[in-house]
Amino acid sequence: MKKFLSVALALAMLVSCFALLSFAAEETNAPTNVVYDFNEGVDGNVFGAHFAGTVEYVADGGVNGSGAAKFTGDKTDLGGYYGSWYAPGLTNTESKKIITEAGEYVISFDIYFEDLGFAQQMSFCSRGRAHVPYWYAEDIKAGEWLHYEFIIDIAAEDLAHDGFSLMFDNIGTTTARIDNLAVKRNVYMGQAVNGLYNGNAEDGIFYFEGLNTAPASFVQVEGGANGTAHAIKVNGTSQWSSVAYRLDTAITGAGDYAFSFYMKADAAT
Repeated sequence: MKKFLSVALALAMLVSCFALLSFAAEETNAPTNVVYDFNEGVDGNVFGAHFAGTVEYVADGGVNGSGAAKFTGDKTDLGGYYGSWYAPGLTNTESKKIITEAGEYVISFDIYFEDLGFAQQMSFCSRGRAHVPYWYAEDIKAGEWLHYEFIIDIAAEDLAHDGFSLMFDNIGTTTARIDNLAVKRNVYMGQAVNGLYNGNAEDGIFYFEGLNTAPASFVQVEGGANGTAHAIKVNGTSQWSSVAYRLDTAITGAGDYAFSFYMKADAAT
């Protein structure tokens, strides 16, 4: 796991936008590894159910009537607990095919819960060497499309395990449709300005990160500060929800540093 310096912004509101974080970086698109839109069906050799549950193709079940992968979990009582670890996700073969080196990856997807079952949160994890949760969200709800985008750091030890697989977790008792699952290598090619990359949020969520101790989802949205094109929208789940911005390239030694940003709160509690 890489060591880095970041600044964490604790949010007392549930929804906020950040734009023009200090200085802007040149606009560059990171290379895309693979996108699973499920428009042509679901290949069981690529995406399926781990441990239990089923995955099937729904021709018009995706965003805007497109195709989707539908996971149906299992609510069987296993002696006082339920199979929350039953998980839809990429197969072991597919995971090893697209993840060829350790490092940071951007994960994004749309998900629609028809039924939450006993689930109270959702995580995205690796199964293999150990149960390694990379990210989780507590704001899941049924009856509407939810979009998530986040960065995970895959360790060499995880990738080296024979059983390495990327999957959704803690939703084993749900019924859910998944669409537009994307896995992208987090390679940022823009130039830094005063050591900061993507300070204007023009290149997605690069260099912004969530903190697992107080989860918050965040995504690039249109409409930044002072007429700029984009901002980072943060959806918190509590007063402790936080988003971090990496400063390892900007902090070059001891001393005083000035830090500035724009923020707009849609709602406060």
